[in-house]
Formats: sequence, C-alpha cells, structure tokens
Amino acid sequence: MKRPLLLMLAIAPLLGQTRTPAPRIWNDRDLAEWATPVAALNTRPGHLSEKEYYAVPVGEWVRSYPVYFPGREPAGYWQVLQTKKPEPLIDTAARSESEWIAAGRRVFDEMDVPGFRTADPKIIARIRSADEFAKLGGHPQKDGTVFGWLLGPDI
Repeated sequence: MKRPLLLMLAIAPLLGQTRTPAPRIWNDRDLAEWATPVAALNTRPGHLSEKEYYAVPVGEWVRSYPVYFPGREPAGYWQVLQTKKPEPLIDTAARSESEWIAAGRRVFDEMDVPGFRTADPKIIARIRSADEFAKLGGHPQKDGTVFGWLLGPDI
C-alpha cells in the first residue's frame, strides 16, 4: 500500500507541469488608454497597433559566453568557442513555468550585446593576457570569469 502512494507522490509534480506558450503582451484593448495625453494637445501618443506589433520580424538574439580571467578558463574552453556557430538565445516554444524562469535567466546571463562584441585580434589578445590584467588591476570573479573589461584608454 505504501509503495503505490510513494510512487504517486513522486510523479505528481511531473503531471502538474502545464506548458504555456509565450504570452501575447501587446493588444489594442489594453493599450487603448496606456499613455497619458500630451499636455495642451489633449491627445495620447501613438504606438504600434497589435497587428503591426506582431508583424515586426522577430529579432535574432544569439548566445554569448563568459570571458574567463587568463588561466582560469575550463580546459579546452577557448578551442570549443572557436568551433561554435551562432546559436539562438531562445525560441518561442511552449514551456512550463519553471522552464520559462530558466529561459529568462538564460536570456539575462547570455544575451549578446553587439556593442560589446569584437573579433579584433589585438583586443582578444589583451583580454586573454594575464600581464594586461595585472597592469590594469583586473581580477577574476569567484567562478573565474571577468566582470567587464578593463582595457585601458588606448583600445
């Protein structure tokens, strides 16, 4: 009698995981009175209609990867990065609530910011140089990664 009850308790959380599609966050009804009218003009600022909003092409956000302090990256990490192709950061597949939370965390941690991206070999060499970090007073985080880049004024 105890085993079936324990089995049922063990799988119950798995059965309750409903999958939810990405919410539609933009709709004409909720946005009708979204903005306060502009003073003296007595008209609200315009915005995209629901139809226009959902017709905009989806951005192609790609994953980024941590920069490790020189000498602190996992074995083979740099070589693996050299072989990677751009990977989508997230897709719009339905997820359970816990999966949506994990996807949000991934977006926060791994979103590629084009302004911070470089393929310049001189900058990459400086970022991978322990001597450069020592000159600039850089230090690793507890996990060995670098928070921000201290490249100095000549880059």
